[in-house]
Amino acid sequence: MSLGQKSSVDPGAMLTSLLNKREKLRQDYLQESTHIGNALKGFEGFLSSSKSSASLRSRKFQPEDRVFSLSSVTSPA
Repeated sequence: MSLGQKSSVDPGAMLTSLLNKREKLRQDYLQESTHIGNALKGFEGFLSSSKSSASLRSRKFQPEDRVFSLSSVTSPA
C-alpha cells in the first residue's frame, strides 16, 4: 500500500482486536504468575514456593489485580 492510499481496515474493528489481545495477555500473565509472584503482588512467593504446592494452588486472580484496566480510553469508568 502506498502512502497516498487509504486503508480498508475498520479502525473500530482494529481497536477491538487490539483490546482483546491485550486482555488475553493480561489474563495469561496474571494466571501464570499467581503462584510465584508478579509485578503487581511482588515476588515473595518465588523462593518459598515448591513445584508441588504451586501446582495445587488456584491460579485465579482477583478483580483488584487489574490495576491498569481503568487506564484505557475504552474503560467504562
